[in-house]
Amino acid sequence: SCLLVLFHVFAPINTTCILELEAEDGDLDSQQMHRSAASGGLTVRLTETDDTLNVYFEILKGSDCLVVINNVAYSNDDEADFVYLSVDGSSLGSFTTFATSNNGQNWNEIRNTGPFGTSIGVTVGTYVLTVIAVLDSYGVEIDKVELALQCGENFTPENCPETVAKVVPDPAGDDADKLSTGEIVGIAFSVVGVVGFLISMLIAYICN
Repeated sequence: SCLLVLFHVFAPINTTCILELEAEDGDLDSQQMHRSAASGGLTVRLTETDDTLNVYFEILKGSDCLVVINNVAYSNDDEADFVYLSVDGSSLGSFTTFATSNNGQNWNEIRNTGPFGTSIGVTVGTYVLTVIAVLDSYGVEIDKVELALQCGENFTPENCPETVAKVVPDPAGDDADKLSTGEIVGIAFSVVGVVGFLISMLIAYICN
């Protein structure tokens, strides 16, 4: 995919086309938290500064499209965190979370940033939204990120975002790091063979 970065201060986009990227559609499944106030009933907790949340989306049609952050829904229960968002490595912007503690109750208080940041130019193709954060000791939870889309002459808000953009799985797939059944069987036989050899050596040593 081709990425064009437009370095200018964000101005409101006059369009109703909003693509919602739920945090649970990203690649941090093990850090999902059940929150009744969250849009999909789930958030994703970033607990370490090197935690990286990636959510993939695809631009289906349009030329000279602009994408900008319309809103980030999040929750926090302690000191402030600094959250940074990018698309394919190019900055969309950053924000500082609301800082307050309520004995854990604030994790279910979803807050909204509203629009912020800079716009990025995209064309047809697949992109990755990345969320990283500089955190306090308790981290931050991301509910969803809303991206506002505005394209050229092919853009029609009435049928957006379904025909203009959509959330997609990781293009690399979940099977990239998984072993095939044949590989698992082969490893199992190898382990059995090694264990059998060691047992035979032990028996021979005892008998002697």
